[in-house]
Amino acid sequence: MSIYDKTPNRKEIAKRIENCRLAGGRELDLSRLYMTEIPVEISGLKNLTCLNVSYNQQESLPDWIGNFTPLQFLNLRHCGLKPLPESMKNLSGLRTLYLGANCLATLPEWLGGFSALEKLDISANEHFFIPEFIGNLKNLTALDLGHSGERENQTVHHNICSLDWQINRLDTLPDFLTGLPRLTFLLNIIIIQQRKFRSGLESFQTLNIWT
Repeated sequence: MSIYDKTPNRKEIAKRIENCRLAGGRELDLSRLYMTEIPVEISGLKNLTCLNVSYNQQESLPDWIGNFTPLQFLNLRHCGLKPLPESMKNLSGLRTLYLGANCLATLPEWLGGFSALEKLDISANEHFFIPEFIGNLKNLTALDLGHSGERENQTVHHNICSLDWQINRLDTLPDFLTGLPRLTFLLNIIIIQQRKFRSGLESFQTLNIWT
């Protein structure tokens, strides 16, 4: 049975929220509880630094999520999300943001101002090109683009050291990859002409290429 066919586990939701409060209100895991919306009861947890609401059924986020300014980790993976609320631009202290496996057609421009961001997952969405402002994320070291289509002539900051392009087909190596001196992990790429890719990849610690 799909998670989208189940009803919210309200008892477990309430239990996890209460346990979070008792522990100081900094970390909350509400993943896999079949929620159709983020419960308003957590809106008062202003000290949250880690929030996981992945694998639920909500298609949108409440505006008050932007009040969680201390957040450093936010997992929104596999929630059916469409546009992100404008209020999320207040979460510029995020270091890890998971947006994979949603219904996002693009990324909002304000995300380019998240200078603290180190890991960004935008895999398995409907968009096919990396927004140019991703190149402004100077602390970004890990970018997951798996199942997101071809990428050519894209601008990505040279600090990136881990790039997951899972199950994507490429005819030639995009120029920006050879211009990323810290890139040491290149995972799960289907290569049509593998011979063209070997040149310039000698520095990779992990290289997983399929043909």
